[in-house]
Amino acid sequence: MKPSSLSQLFVIFVSICLLVSACGNPALTAIAIPAEAVPAATDTPSPVPSAMATVTPAPVPVPMSDFMKGVGYYTFSSVGYGRPESDYTLTNLVKPMGATWISITPICYQDTINSTEIRCDDKDGTPTDESIRHVIATAKSLGLRVMFKPHVDNLDPNHWRGEISMNSAKDWEIWFTNYSQIITRYAAIAVETGADYFVVGTELNATQSHETEWRSLISEVRAIYAGPLTYASNHDGGEIGVNWWDALDAIGVDAYYPLTNRKDPSVAQLKTAWKPYVSLLETLSKKWDRPVIFTEVGYQSTDGANQTPWGVSYDSNIDMQEQADCIQALIETFSPKEWWIGVFWYSWMVEPKDGGPVNQDFVINGKPAENIVRAFYGVSPRLASTPIPNWTVDENKTLPVYSDGLAKDWEDWSWATSLDLASTENSFTGSQSIKASFSSWSAIAFYHLPLDTSPYDFLEFYIYIVDVQNGKYPHITASFNDENETPMFYRPDISTPEYVQDGQLTMSAWHRIRIPLAELGARNIKVTMLTFGHESGDSQVNFYLDDIRLAGAQP
Repeated sequence: MKPSSLSQLFVIFVSICLLVSACGNPALTAIAIPAEAVPAATDTPSPVPSAMATVTPAPVPVPMSDFMKGVGYYTFSSVGYGRPESDYTLTNLVKPMGATWISITPICYQDTINSTEIRCDDKDGTPTDESIRHVIATAKSLGLRVMFKPHVDNLDPNHWRGEISMNSAKDWEIWFTNYSQIITRYAAIAVETGADYFVVGTELNATQSHETEWRSLISEVRAIYAGPLTYASNHDGGEIGVNWWDALDAIGVDAYYPLTNRKDPSVAQLKTAWKPYVSLLETLSKKWDRPVIFTEVGYQSTDGANQTPWGVSYDSNIDMQEQADCIQALIETFSPKEWWIGVFWYSWMVEPKDGGPVNQDFVINGKPAENIVRAFYGVSPRLASTPIPNWTVDENKTLPVYSDGLAKDWEDWSWATSLDLASTENSFTGSQSIKASFSSWSAIAFYHLPLDTSPYDFLEFYIYIVDVQNGKYPHITASFNDENETPMFYRPDISTPEYVQDGQLTMSAWHRIRIPLAELGARNIKVTMLTFGHESGDSQVNFYLDDIRLAGAQP
């Protein structure tokens, strides 16, 4: 999909800093999906073969008898796919929601849209080969099939991958040579790991007219990889701009089609808006005699998500229902179509806590949209999360982090934030508190030599939100580093209702936040740094923190 500039900055920064926001699990309710169908399109012109059709022999389709119940499984960390947290997410979240497929997406980078050099470097956040092998092995052990879907992005936030284009024939030759080396290397890993489907490219609109080069690349991949192949075209005409679909086994579409001009359309209105795209895709399928896979599709849980599915400003309001309605309308529209053989929902992150009721991104984990997908995938709704007990603190089992000043043995390692550790303006208890101002990618970080969390049950602190620019939700996450000083992938949003004593974080009032160490992945282990972070795209947040501690509960 064509990302907004904020989305591009998100990908670039988290690839470097490994900061991905996350939220907790909400209570969910089941939403039934009616079996209403949309009439099939009848405008089906005769197939028009490509002028190059005789160059590449027609592929032999590999039988894929079952609908591909997929989720796009993502990380922007070089080691994310190999982490224990990822294993947990696949085992306890992805598999139980009925998915039978995941797609994995190693992202390689070039500096600008005109660069000929492409890097698959873990320093940029490209998943290591070791982590790719690990995630595929884990998925296969769970009975999940795997679509291997490499991406190439550019690091210029003003452009996206669909604009990658060279300035001369020589540069095109170099670029395709470099790109082929990357794709064939990944194809070899796909063979080694038993990946079930391979994607030869993603949303590279400006390259698609180079038909000879693409057919040559596909032939190279087929010489290595015997499984089925597709290309993930973009929704903005990229799908009709491919004249070499006959060289592949399916038409892949990243289906971020704009739907209505309304911010809160009904499911019926969304289904009506899909009709011209259904006709387009059915015509394309018949023209090339290939089925269609939605290699990527999704919606933010944000007001107006249906208008620009590729990205909505984070200054828009949270809207879980619009995300759910968009997914329900898509399922009802396409499920009767025999030529539609699979879908991969964007997105499911490797971080177990990414998602939830205050997350505005595409993640469906822990949102009403998840139960829409679960119903379609034939499993029961996700159960409501268990309320956190109103623990009574065992005062003999507490470890202060901040109380009228930073506690002994803790060091301030904060970055990119305006911070006063001894503010006397507003405190919950005592005479001092932490005064902070967050903008994107800010963090309050307190370091301690490895400490054992086994005596403690939860992280407790008090927060006072002064204001948020534009009055939007203040997304602040909490997380720990493990004893090796590696950031852990459990990063719940502190605004998650079950963590807030009063159920909702409001402005201009002190609120007690209690997060179980189990929810932070920090129960009965050794940890080092405690971090309060701020996700990309958010407005500036001004707030106070006080009385931060680890605490044990009375039996």
